[in-house]
Amino acid sequence: GNVRELIHTMESVFTMARLDPTLFSHHLPTRLRVNVARRSVDKNAKGKNNSADTPEKGFPKFQAVRESAMMAAEKQYLQGLMNQARGDIREAIRISGLSQSRLYSLLKKYQIPRF
Repeated sequence: GNVRELIHTMESVFTMARLDPTLFSHHLPTRLRVNVARRSVDKNAKGKNNSADTPEKGFPKFQAVRESAMMAAEKQYLQGLMNQARGDIREAIRISGLSQSRLYSLLKKYQIPRF
């Protein structure tokens, strides 16, 4: 489980980095960056607020976690799709079953180049 997830994450990072000689945080999957940002915010909030903590305090809402996971999955899927299709939009449409307008919309949303 964990090793497989690490390998998959590293493959994703190298895919995002393409030919960049240095890896940066923006190459990491969105879900990891969101998780780190949330922890940082939670840590800062706890340091500033000394009131009694309840178990649910700082725990993310289901909708936020769901949206974050969906966004990460969509972005990762689209990156893989464009690699598989070698940047060919028609091939990506054929493989994915998405409409042309939806594919362009998602590529723009996640800032994924068409090669």
